[in-house]
Amino acid sequence: MPVVNQNHIILANFQAAGTGILIDRSQRIAFSAYIDDSYRYVYADEVKTNQEYQVIGIYDNSSLKLFVNGVLTESLSINR
Repeated sequence: MPVVNQNHIILANFQAAGTGILIDRSQRIAFSAYIDDSYRYVYADEVKTNQEYQVIGIYDNSSLKLFVNGVLTESLSINR
């Protein structure tokens, strides 16, 4: 995948402060959620070309989690 200067959104609902799965500028898989007036992110490793990934992002009002191929790659606690 070529290096780019912007994020590539894969799946998102950004209306009314939603969530999204994307490939960031560093070619990492990311899951974002709009929480308390700002976007919070969790990341996985850089993606490889010609490889399929199963990506799941979860926000449960206490943490933000990103799973890639069934493995938790990063978790962020949300203190409200």
